[in-house]
Amino acid sequence: MASRRSVLFLSLVLLIAPCAHAGQPTPKPQESFAPYWTVEAGWETELQMRNNLATGSLTVTPVLRLANGKEILLDPVTISSNASASIIVSTALLKQAPGLINQLESFGSVAFHYTALHARNLSAVAAVHMHGQPIGYHVDAYPVAHGATAGSLEGIWWQPRPAVKDVLVISNSSDKAIGGVLSFSDASGQQWHGRWSLAAHETQRMNVADLVRNAGLSGTYGGFSLASASVGSLDGAHFLYDETAGFSALMNMIGRDPSAKLEERTWAGNKQWTMWAPMLALQAPDPAAGFPGGTVLEPTIFLRNATAKRLAAGITLSWRGETAKGRVKLPEVSLKPFETRLLEIGPMQKQLGIPDDAHWALVTLTSPASPDDLLAIAASYDSTGRYGAQTPFSDNLGAYWAGGQWQVDATHNALVAVTNGGNRATEALLTLHFDDGRKNYEIQQTIEPGEQMWLNFADVIHQGVPDRKGNALPADVSSGTYDLADLNPGLGGNLIEGKVALDKTYGHLTYGCLTCCGYTPYLALDPTLVGVGGDGSISADGTNNCTGVSGFSLHNYFNQSNARWWSGNTSVATVTSFNGHGVAPGTTNGFATATVPNGDGGRPRPPCPQSTQQGENNVTVCDFTVGPATVYAQDCTGQTQNDNNFSATISPSSCLADSVRSKCSATWVSGNIDIVGTKCVFNLGPPSAQVTYFAGPKLPNGSAGTLDVTFDLYFGSTGTDQARYITATAQCP
Repeated sequence: MASRRSVLFLSLVLLIAPCAHAGQPTPKPQESFAPYWTVEAGWETELQMRNNLATGSLTVTPVLRLANGKEILLDPVTISSNASASIIVSTALLKQAPGLINQLESFGSVAFHYTALHARNLSAVAAVHMHGQPIGYHVDAYPVAHGATAGSLEGIWWQPRPAVKDVLVISNSSDKAIGGVLSFSDASGQQWHGRWSLAAHETQRMNVADLVRNAGLSGTYGGFSLASASVGSLDGAHFLYDETAGFSALMNMIGRDPSAKLEERTWAGNKQWTMWAPMLALQAPDPAAGFPGGTVLEPTIFLRNATAKRLAAGITLSWRGETAKGRVKLPEVSLKPFETRLLEIGPMQKQLGIPDDAHWALVTLTSPASPDDLLAIAASYDSTGRYGAQTPFSDNLGAYWAGGQWQVDATHNALVAVTNGGNRATEALLTLHFDDGRKNYEIQQTIEPGEQMWLNFADVIHQGVPDRKGNALPADVSSGTYDLADLNPGLGGNLIEGKVALDKTYGHLTYGCLTCCGYTPYLALDPTLVGVGGDGSISADGTNNCTGVSGFSLHNYFNQSNARWWSGNTSVATVTSFNGHGVAPGTTNGFATATVPNGDGGRPRPPCPQSTQQGENNVTVCDFTVGPATVYAQDCTGQTQNDNNFSATISPSSCLADSVRSKCSATWVSGNIDIVGTKCVFNLGPPSAQVTYFAGPKLPNGSAGTLDVTFDLYFGSTGTDQARYITATAQCP
């Protein structure tokens, strides 16, 4: 019979455990906060909200807070994925509180309440504008910070002409009183100190000119600071306007965290503290701006040292015109403690070799300073203040940006500049969403280090420019949203975006930027199943905190030297880089930490600081036994086939074997047994093997002989195998 003996492997038919991911976000109540709205006489506010989710609607309830903190709930609005919605505040108040419209002191802050995976699933803006004037401001909403955070809100004050009104708004997002030190300084750094305080949810509006005068300071510009042990609850808006001249400017403030580390705030190979202002308008305005012929702008850059030590800064202008572009470096700037400096770029243009027809410049500022020790604001206005534009500075490069909105019609347009702030070329993908977020238009372009991709939305539509898939935007499309992805991000990403929105009704340009999207890490698979003595691969992935899309590989981050991997119970499993190793049957957790852009920034942090984040998963170590040790043949004449069943009893019970790779087999060991075949099955129970064999003649001990039945199981789709066998005796009748 030996010639008929064989080993036969057949695949098991088993269930595979469904994949889940510990650490992935689950929906929970969220709140974002914008520090200012108003419907006082002559003013209006539009609440603009964008759903950043790739799939799924978002329902948002705006809550207006008056200056004293009293709340007015507006009707909720449901927004489709990749779409936006707006609420005109005065119209909404006709239903909720009509007596507030056009009344003095009808201002305050606004909270946006929604249930979502992450606060960054929503981008929101309070767009404040003056009726019939080219005066308006985009007041961004930030996720509400929880817990006390020490730091300061830093700004630059500017009084270009006596008629200009200089307004500082501060607001408390929390339900507890906050306060701290208010400091003002003149251009030379001479300081004055006072106190500020806000009751729960209170908003205050201050006249900066009065504050400067009462502080005994002089000049037309300087700096200010609001320091607090609870600066995470403080936000504000600082704006200038002159309704007679038609002038307005938003003086962007930054949150300063004195404990911020340089490695948390540098990206793409940059070794120094670096900020970018993507769209400084030079003396000759871009014709796309729609300014009257002969308009000459006066580009300026404000720099402020927020520290008590001397700071140096280097500035590079990468200019572009109709037919050429170039790069020039300004003389290094040295700032005394608390000094504010105004750099007039216009008079320098000719001596720097910037041609007369150059319209824009990317401003790159570098300094050996710590994060936010140095503030910068860029602005370009004509001599009257009537025509001009601003471009904010940001230190944040990113791999993914969301929250953008655009409008193109007879009176509106948008210009976008995407900058590569890294040290190598990368691929940028700008996606325009339209038709209530249901359709996309995609532009992909390679951007060299320090270079930009420019997009004139009106030209793209009216000229029928095809996207990377050959599709053109419909000629009648007039609005939508957009986001930006770095397709070769490396660590942290390389891109930053700037936008100028044009309203030709009043010749008004405003800036509006995307928000950076970080990631929430998790380890996968969850659970990771491994056998005793076996190994299972563990991946480090992330959920995009804006789009809610999971599966983004964070391998590069968790493969760095500062990453750490460990097991919750090394007697069950050990966890090292991207691997779980089984020690004994049971369940534990795998953990890993790495420096990853987190997307949780607000005040005082920027949107995507690189901070230590943790991912985790469940690691289950599986073992099994094979039985029975004795089976009973129905016939031992050697003429009739016998069938006996064997099974693998797995522990813990949550373990399931991989159905594709797992196998079973039966082999002859001794006696008069001739194996015909082995059928491996799974019928809602443990893995089983039906062994078919001929037995006999009977041996003196009453058996036909012995056979080995082996199960070779893989636990999890990425692990190594584990083999167990039983030597069974086939007893004869």
